[in-house]
Formats: sequence, C-alpha cells, structure tokens
Amino acid sequence: MAGAPRFNAIRPSRLHTPTNRYRSRFVTAKNSNAAFSTTSRLQSYEDTLKNLKIGADTKATANVKESLQWGTKIVGGVKPGVEGEHLGLPVFPSVRVAQEKARPDATAVYVPGNQTAAAIEEAIEAEIPLVVAVAEHVPIHDILRVGL
Repeated sequence: MAGAPRFNAIRPSRLHTPTNRYRSRFVTAKNSNAAFSTTSRLQSYEDTLKNLKIGADTKATANVKESLQWGTKIVGGVKPGVEGEHLGLPVFPSVRVAQEKARPDATAVYVPGNQTAAAIEEAIEAEIPLVVAVAEHVPIHDILRVGL
C-alpha cells in the first residue's frame, strides 16, 4: 500500500521480509535504541533513595510526621501485638485497646491491599466513627464486602 502510514519506527523495511513476517511490531529491548545500564557496581542500602527505604520512614510514619507539622491532633498508632511509643505517641497492640484508651474520632489505615478489609472491619468493630483507608491493590471482593 503506497502512502499508507507506518506505525512501527524500528526498521520497517526489515519487518516485512519473509524471515521476519511473524515478528511482533512491539518495541523490545533488543530492538530499541534505549540505553540500559549494565553496570556491576555494587550498592548498599544507604544508596537507596530516601523515599524508597523501608523502616523508620514508612508511609504511615511519614504521614504522621507531616500531619503533626500541620497541627493535626494524633492520639496514637496501632501495631498488632506491640505496645510502646513512636514519635512521642503511644503505640497500642490493637484497635480495640486504642479505642478504649485514646478515644479517637477517626483512624487512618495504612496496610497492604490484601489486609485492608480486615483492618477496616477491626476499626468498625471498635466503633471508630470515621475510617480512612490508604491502600492500593485492594481485592475487588474485599471492596464489596467492606463497602469501600
């Protein structure tokens, strides 16, 4: 077809030869002009970008720090089976204990998607009036069950 637009930018003349007739038209690493790093330089955990590190600055901790700076009154946190203190705030072993001791008006749920429904249900059972879930990839059946 003369004058027909070509949508493949990778050597279109080679794509229609008999040996390449069934080749995919999608760009692959082998065919692309993109440069990929092949360095063998070993890097340590300290070289990791700060926002990708796991530990002291997780999403929940970072959000609490920022919320405290904005003046939000945070009464504590929950870590199952652990009691103590973090960022000067009490850490409770369960949502029920947090509700009894701190009497929160709301809760923010920071758990992986597959644990979100159970965490929301625990907050509902503890009769916390407002539950805000911050999660990605929550299974559809969990969303329907909890009513997100």
